[in-house]
Amino acid sequence: MRSKKTIAQWLESVKLFPQVMINVRLQPGQDWKSNAKLPGEQAAVEKLLGSDGRVLIRPSGTEPLVRVMVEARSADMASNCAERLAEVVRAS
Repeated sequence: MRSKKTIAQWLESVKLFPQVMINVRLQPGQDWKSNAKLPGEQAAVEKLLGSDGRVLIRPSGTEPLVRVMVEARSADMASNCAERLAEVVRAS
């Protein structure tokens, strides 16, 4: 099915939000996945952002890092939420 819309017209409906990524360096033996506070804190941030943002927390595949990424409607909100989650990961 073909559309009569141009690519520019399709892109008008795409919302781009500021993104902040914080790389948290892990110490040898640091087990961030067993941090009991992280799931609750992530859920709280996701609830705060609602449909106006997203959160991704994942290990690096090549370095001893956990990557904390937050997208939000404002850069300040993204930065504050990412730092909040990074602090919980650091406390692992």
